[in-house]
Amino acid sequence: MLTPFTNDIKAKLFAHIPPDWQALKYIAEKWMEKDLPPETGIPMACCQYAGGNALQATGVTAALLAGAISLRILDDLSDKDRVDTLWNVAGENRAWNFAFAFKMISLQILHTAIIDNERRNHVQEVYLDKLMQMGAGQDMDLSNRAATFESYWKMMDLKAGTPFGCAAWLGAVAVSANRDIWNACYAYGHHLGLAIQILNDREGIWSGKSVSDLDRGKVTLPLLYALYCEHTHKERVQAIVNEGTVSTHASWLRGVLEEIEAPQYLVWAAWQHRSEALAAIQNGGGKAAGARILEAYVNGIFGDLVPDGTLTNSQAFALPQADVSADRNSVPNKDAEYRSASLRLRQRI
Repeated sequence: MLTPFTNDIKAKLFAHIPPDWQALKYIAEKWMEKDLPPETGIPMACCQYAGGNALQATGVTAALLAGAISLRILDDLSDKDRVDTLWNVAGENRAWNFAFAFKMISLQILHTAIIDNERRNHVQEVYLDKLMQMGAGQDMDLSNRAATFESYWKMMDLKAGTPFGCAAWLGAVAVSANRDIWNACYAYGHHLGLAIQILNDREGIWSGKSVSDLDRGKVTLPLLYALYCEHTHKERVQAIVNEGTVSTHASWLRGVLEEIEAPQYLVWAAWQHRSEALAAIQNGGGKAAGARILEAYVNGIFGDLVPDGTLTNSQAFALPQADVSADRNSVPNKDAEYRSASLRLRQRI
């Protein structure tokens, strides 16, 4: 999606790197050699959906790219699960400094990317609000405060729904003053981000990698599903989580998750957000050409994954819902209350 515009995005990013900071430029160049983060392609399509030309979104895309580089550096500093990372080469202190620099560059680029003065001020306010929401979600994750099904959904909303929603919204606001289209794009990105996070949690256990989330002792959505689903192993699963011995029992826990069909549940849950994302753009009033690109994008992420039909019955867990409006006065903040129809899970066992 970005290949024809890569040079323009790169030029906008590099224009804000101080000429005497060669190390920062080197890091940016290395990033441009990789596949760009998935959320950076969304503004281009949403710009077309809002009636603009994709080139008009290269500024906000460059801003998001700088922000994505900053977040990746911070994630690597937090996880420290790979050796080929910036902190391992340059040291932790320099990595923190580089992350801060790219965050500031993101804000600088964004300030110049929106031509309309009134809209520019609104964008800056919303973008800063979103950064704070993402930070709140990251802190919930790092402090292990997402220990219940409901709190984990809230964490995902802040950490995953917010950045993708913001990316889509920025593409629309770059060229349009139509708030209905803004909100449709934000809803699309928000649900897409949640779907991707759910699939990432699935991949964290069933990707075939030598070290899984369970091996690391992480309590993610599949394990929380096992804590809320009625099955014969529920009490033991709860005891293992309470004792903090998930990694010790990783193999057994994986077997339990497969027995209660947790992988299938995750595909079903992600599919619900896929449907919401597609509905948002189909009903948002944008241009058909942009809608087709956005549809292809979300369908490409799912590939051949389809939900098990047995999971779509009335006993399926009702996903928590949140307001996904992009208006600054109505977007969910870190204290948002989430409405859930129930916390019932299927009673298959």
